[in-house]
Amino acid sequence: MADGDLGTERRSRLRVRGGATSAAILAATSFVLPTRAEEVGAADIGAARALAVEGIKLADAGKCREAIDKLARAERLHHAPTILVRLGECRAATGRIVEGTENLRRVLQEQIPAGSPPAYVQARERAQSALDVFQRKIAWLVISIETPAATKPSVMLDGQPVASALLDAERPTDPGDHLVEVSAHGFLKATAKVSLAEGAKQSVSLKLEPDPSGKVVNPEVPAPVPTSSATKTVPQVPRSQEAPVGDRHDRDPLPPPPDKTHAYVALGFGIAGAVTGTVLGWKAYTAKQDLDQACPQSACPPNQQDQLDSARLYGRLSTIAYGVGGAGLTMGVVFLLLANGETHVNDAPRAGAHAYVTPTSAGISGSF
Repeated sequence: MADGDLGTERRSRLRVRGGATSAAILAATSFVLPTRAEEVGAADIGAARALAVEGIKLADAGKCREAIDKLARAERLHHAPTILVRLGECRAATGRIVEGTENLRRVLQEQIPAGSPPAYVQARERAQSALDVFQRKIAWLVISIETPAATKPSVMLDGQPVASALLDAERPTDPGDHLVEVSAHGFLKATAKVSLAEGAKQSVSLKLEPDPSGKVVNPEVPAPVPTSSATKTVPQVPRSQEAPVGDRHDRDPLPPPPDKTHAYVALGFGIAGAVTGTVLGWKAYTAKQDLDQACPQSACPPNQQDQLDSARLYGRLSTIAYGVGGAGLTMGVVFLLLANGETHVNDAPRAGAHAYVTPTSAGISGSF
């Protein structure tokens, strides 16, 4: 239907009573300012009012298709029942009845705040009158799909997905021509065209058929691996000369990459030991310097005994830490060499090593 040809009856329902005078439009675009200034800016409110005025003028002139864009943008900028009721009317009048009636129901469900302009009350009355007219024109469509068990079909209505919860249930739908499409992996796409009259109830059933060109993949049989021209061609052996199944030997898989975790752990201990030994050695050296000044001719007075014990303790701990660090570094290097050169030939024993630390010594033992 062309804009401006909505018909005398429909156009009369959409026009403001008494004509689209400036006073009526101003009342229809009255806004209640938000209680908090930060909720919406003054510029947004002004822009919403200007868009609403243009949209209402277009709607009163019977040009609802052009008015919808203006009214929708005004509603997004600043919600008001005076805008939403006109937007719902225009959407329903241009065939988008389901969407339009939902806009009208929202106007009726909202509470009118205290101090609202009279236009808000008039908007509720207008929404109720329009809803009484348009809700009788909503059509109802039931979509049923016949599919094998465990199949999850994708259902589309006019290019929009239909939730699985709406299958086999009455779905509110705009009157007119519609296209139902159903698809699923491994099945042929099924389509059906349906034409709904105003207020009619209709059902459509589709069945998915297996795709004859689809290839069934056996998960137990691996797919062939394509070979390049550089791959060596293996001569085919006649089936009569093939070895029995029990005598066949599958090609050994590629070995996994070497595990270097132990090497990194050993190197970490080695570095930590070396750092600890250095710190303790420095403490021992500092304590010895202090004792050299306090103990002339290597004779320390009794009050320096604690300092002397601390220096000796730092020295011993530093030696042990250096031993652990050296063992860890050595073991880490050995593990790295073993990991990089690791090979498995039949069932030959693997080389191994481990570190040991005692109160008097540290080192590495193992087989190589």
